[in-house]
Amino acid sequence: MGRITSQLTVVDRRPLLQEALARWRDRQSLSIEDKQSLLYYVREPEGLGVLKAYTSPEQEQQFQTWLIEKF
Repeated sequence: MGRITSQLTVVDRRPLLQEALARWRDRQSLSIEDKQSLLYYVREPEGLGVLKAYTSPEQEQQFQTWLIEKF
């Protein structure tokens, strides 16, 4: 009989978050796909913790608002 195995893939979104923060600070755009990925990430405890480490509380809120913007 064959065995069914599953693989767990870990995606490190910290580099994307760092890039997005740099783009946000320079008022550049980010793809909608990347924004959606980061929105999911910063809603998780790990992602929120990383975001808080890189920003002040005010910047954190502004950045999350920027992520939800479609344009």
